[in-house]
Parts: sequence; structure tokens; C-alpha cells
Amino acid sequence: MGLIEEFLVAFDGYQSHRPISASARTNELWYQSSSSTARLNRNFRRMLDHISAKGQVTFSGNTFRVRKTADIRSGYKP
Repeated sequence: MGLIEEFLVAFDGYQSHRPISASARTNELWYQSSSSTARLNRNFRRMLDHISAKGQVTFSGNTFRVRKTADIRSGYKP
């Protein structure tokens, strides 16, 4: 999660963020930015590529969900 937070603060338009909840498998953050949803979507996808994580980025309402998915071929589990 620390690596992801480093990316979040580096995104253009970043204003602030704070943790909402955390468990063994899920972390939820409140994130405030002046960036457009298209730019944030692109940034989240690039972030996953940069950290070599398979995943999905979805947007609904005013909420982005970034979800790591398992890479079955390599045995990696999120």
C-alpha cells in the first residue's frame, strides 16, 4: 500500500488523501484531486503497469475502484 500511496501523491492535480478502512485484503482511501476522471483513470492504469500488477480500474459515480487480480500463470496472488 505504501508504494501505491507514493504514486497517488505524485499524480498531477493531487490535493490530499486519507485512509478510510483497511483489512488484510482491502484498503480504502479517500482521495481528492483536481484532475479529470479520464486523467485519473489513465494514471491508475499506468500505476498498475509500472508496479507490474495485473488489475482492473473501474469508475462509477464519483468512485474509482482499483483491484489487483491474480496472475494464475506465475502463481501470484493479490
